Amino acid sequence: MPDVREPRFRRAEIIPQTLDKISQLKELIRKKGPTALIEVDGGINQANVGAIVSAGADAVVAGSSVFDASDPKQAIAALKRAES
Repeated sequence: MPDVREPRFRRAEIIPQTLDKISQLKELIRKKGPTALIEVDGGINQANVGAIVSAGADAVVAGSSVFDASDPKQAIAALKRAES
């Protein structure tokens, strides 16, 4: 059975070490001075988007949590509120 945490699988979950990696990457970007942005895709939902943005993500891609919602517009609004 495939590991559902792999990026190519729908409804992937955030791998626990991801937040540390985002923070480390953000620090590296700050030290080196490039204009790179960090985008996180996979497993984004209301429960974790705030921690992901706090760790340093500049953008998130939320597929299943939006498109599987009964009201996608409301799901997007909820994600935006949760990231603050």
